[in-house]
Amino acid sequence: MFFNKGLSKQLDQKDAEIKSLQKKLDFYRQLVDLCGHMGFIGVKDHKITFKNGDVVNLEGIDDKVSDLSSPNVDFSLNNRLYTTKSQHIDDTLYHSVMETSDLMTACGDNHTFRLYYTSMREGLEGLQATMQDVFKGTDELLHAAASGSQSSSEALDKVATTSSSINSLYDKMQNATTLADSLNQRSSEITQVISLIDDIAEQTNLLALNAAIEAARAGEHGRGFAVVADEVRKLAEKTQKATKEIAVVVKSMQQEASDIQNNTHDTNSIVEEIKGDIDVIKLKLGGSLDVANAAKLSIDNLNNLVFCGLAKTDHVVYKGNLYGVVFNIPNNFKRVEGRDCRLGKWYYEGDGKTHFGNVPSYRALEPYHNALHDEANALVDALQDRSKITSEAIEKSVQLVEQSSKGVRETIDKMYQEKQTELQKQIASILDNHSKSA
Repeated sequence: MFFNKGLSKQLDQKDAEIKSLQKKLDFYRQLVDLCGHMGFIGVKDHKITFKNGDVVNLEGIDDKVSDLSSPNVDFSLNNRLYTTKSQHIDDTLYHSVMETSDLMTACGDNHTFRLYYTSMREGLEGLQATMQDVFKGTDELLHAAASGSQSSSEALDKVATTSSSINSLYDKMQNATTLADSLNQRSSEITQVISLIDDIAEQTNLLALNAAIEAARAGEHGRGFAVVADEVRKLAEKTQKATKEIAVVVKSMQQEASDIQNNTHDTNSIVEEIKGDIDVIKLKLGGSLDVANAAKLSIDNLNNLVFCGLAKTDHVVYKGNLYGVVFNIPNNFKRVEGRDCRLGKWYYEGDGKTHFGNVPSYRALEPYHNALHDEANALVDALQDRSKITSEAIEKSVQLVEQSSKGVRETIDKMYQEKQTELQKQIASILDNHSKSA
């Protein structure tokens, strides 16, 4: 009986020792398993009380204490993902920390993130295509307005030429009217002179007749005087005959002069009326040209606004494709220099230089734009071998890209505002002149 009790007690003790050893073995197995990672973090009462291994050098790890207060957590730090295996020892929660992957690559591998990125990219590309169509439409409208303004200007030039000719004709008709009035006056004066000559001839003829009678009474002594009187009478008759013939001609000339006078007055009235009509047309065309020019400048301003919006949209799409490369997501990114993208061609060769070359901010765009492409291309080149670039280096490159990007956006906005102010002043000047001439 005693033997059996002693043996049973020994067996119980051995069993307890075995369980204790088993527990310690499990603990050491867990400890060995934990030791296969970067290092340990001990958390007690929401404070990190212990760190070793590479974990000591993890910048910002102390800020993750709220996450690490729970066992077996995953967390991100410095653009990298980490996972933990945890074990409570006494009253401290120990974590073995292991880096799982680069956060950027992990984001790219995340299906939801890929869907979001693809949706955003397709939406931006759709907006980009719409902006391109709108810009094409406003550009065509601008050319149509410019053509209309040019046609109005040419029509106004022709009307101005016609007006000048009409004014010259009007001046000449004024002179012709004056001459016709003078001719008619002279014709009347000639008629009066002829009438006077006719009266003198008639009186001379009468005197010659009286002289002949008196010579006949004188007899032989008046014979010579009678011959002279007869010759005077004949001369008077010829004068009367000539004056009658001249009177007929002069009367005809006087009638023609009167007709000429009436015609020149009528023609002058018509020319004066045409001159007035031409002046009205000229004034109306001038007003239409003012309106056309003001409309063209307004459309020009709208066209500039649409293109600046398109340029910024292109810019966002370009950056979106760049970040697709950063996150290792297939996209349409193309390595291109600043001069060769759409904004670069617009800036150096296209309407940008023509329309914005005179504004103060135009030259400020070039360094930002070129720096953006240089930094983006350098980042893409570095990402060809991701094992040789750190997250910190990627983040620094992205910051440089964003700084240049901000400069591009702000400079484009400033260029537009400066050009808008210039165009608004021109429009105000045109409308002011139009109101004064109306």
